[in-house]
Amino acid sequence: MTFSAFILVLLSIAMHSLWHFLSKSSGKPSFAFFGIFSFSILCVVFPIALCSGLLLQVPFDIFKYAIIGGLSGVICDIGLMYAYKYSDISLAYPMARALPVFFTLAATSLFSWGKTLSTLTWCGMMIIFFGCMVMAFSNSKHHMTAKEKAEFIRKALPGILL
Repeated sequence: MTFSAFILVLLSIAMHSLWHFLSKSSGKPSFAFFGIFSFSILCVVFPIALCSGLLLQVPFDIFKYAIIGGLSGVICDIGLMYAYKYSDISLAYPMARALPVFFTLAATSLFSWGKTLSTLTWCGMMIIFFGCMVMAFSNSKHHMTAKEKAEFIRKALPGILL
């Protein structure tokens, strides 16, 4: 990995973490917060894309997938907003990131999509899934009981699944 790629990945990680921190620390996450945050990103990225000239060279198929990805991001934001409203970020976020790994494993296995998954792939995906679950259920600074965490999960589960 080049140094510039490393810096870009590091910057991406920092911005991603900042986004979740701001989302949770702004009180109760709302549509207004997510809308303003997303619109501000658009206001920064779109002019850069227009001025670079590359935007006009992108095939329509790429735009189609970008729109689908954007709509998927909106659905994800709504789910996270709901989950953060009823749960702590240290509980909701690892679970929200573990479930897509599990769903991908289940869907590719049940419907035979793509290549057959090897045993090593299965093991790797299960390690990621259970690792995220362990993070979600590990002791937090609030020292919640298992019953309290279960109640948080019950309330936040629709958002986590979304």
